[in-house]
Amino acid sequence: TALLTQRHMSSSSMAWVVSTATTSISGPRLTTLISGTMALSGSPSVLTLLKSGCWLTTSCLLLLLNCGDWDAVSRLSHTNMPYIKDTRNSAHAGLFLLARHLGFLMLNLRSNSHQMVKKFGRDVWDTMAHLFSTSAGKRQKDGGSSAVAKERALVASFLCRLAHPGLQALVLSLLASLYNVARDDPVTDILSVHASVWPTGLATNSSIQERLCEEILSRVLQRALASQPQEHLLLRMAADLHFAAGRHSAALKHYLEAVAVRTDYFQLDCGPPTWLLEEAVVARMVTSCRELGRLMQAVVLSQFSQEPNYAQAFKFLEDQTEDGGDSLYGCVWDMAILEFAMSLHTKRGEVARRRAAKHCIWQLELNTNNDRSEEHTSELQSP
Repeated sequence: TALLTQRHMSSSSMAWVVSTATTSISGPRLTTLISGTMALSGSPSVLTLLKSGCWLTTSCLLLLLNCGDWDAVSRLSHTNMPYIKDTRNSAHAGLFLLARHLGFLMLNLRSNSHQMVKKFGRDVWDTMAHLFSTSAGKRQKDGGSSAVAKERALVASFLCRLAHPGLQALVLSLLASLYNVARDDPVTDILSVHASVWPTGLATNSSIQERLCEEILSRVLQRALASQPQEHLLLRMAADLHFAAGRHSAALKHYLEAVAVRTDYFQLDCGPPTWLLEEAVVARMVTSCRELGRLMQAVVLSQFSQEPNYAQAFKFLEDQTEDGGDSLYGCVWDMAILEFAMSLHTKRGEVARRRAAKHCIWQLELNTNNDRSEEHTSELQSP
């Protein structure tokens, strides 16, 4: 406190003092320290030095959010606080309002109050939506000193610094929902845990720009993955984002990483009887393989659906593939697919491929009624 009261301390030095002092403090003492620091940032002498105390207030709110102290955030970000009043006409005003709404939303998510969650979800949505509107993009394109562009940059930087896992997931869900609304393509929607919180059916959502949403979502998601590289929900969201953008190779890579993490590197079964993979994820992995020309891999992946699309799988078997074809029959366990493959190769006179498919059908693991001696006799009699 004595250091903070010095009148000739630079803003970077003061921020260092706050961050250093709070590393070993938690609970009520932390809230008391931050409350005093934020009040100090509104004093006239320090106010001028710190450009109205915006940066110090931002750091304090960020620290409280990362500590999960939602009560303190909602209390210390009240509009009657002097350090909040002094920023009403600055680009930080929207940032502080967003922090306040996020604190209230997290508080009500914890108490499972559906009505209040919807209310504060709408408040957070409205605070963010205008930053991605078409009019905001036009003002930035014109080259003027757009206040919205500056506020968007501040908000993006603030969101990238969030470290609380629950809040990080909520913010990513918000950005993903904004991106989905901008694209308006249900087939490529990014899946998220808190999607039901956001009011995606508003008429004003039509003005949201896809490019701006994707840019900030990518930045925040990259920071989140840097801190939690083995979180399968983040990996799946990254895969969904690549899939929506048409980057199918990167999408398939991230989907496989998400599955590997979720199944302890495939120690757990992905297919029956547990069915760990969501239907939407399986469908997108199949689509990615199809777009990459890996049709046999698409056939293999289609088996992880509880109700495989056999018409699509049979079409893949008939078409020309680029991934080895019959060399992957050992990965096929669905009897309908194997029988169709054997019938197809018989019609085409492909003896070696027919033999590979038939060998898989005769496996005891797939058909316990088969006898290995009968398989050998059948192979000797076949052309």
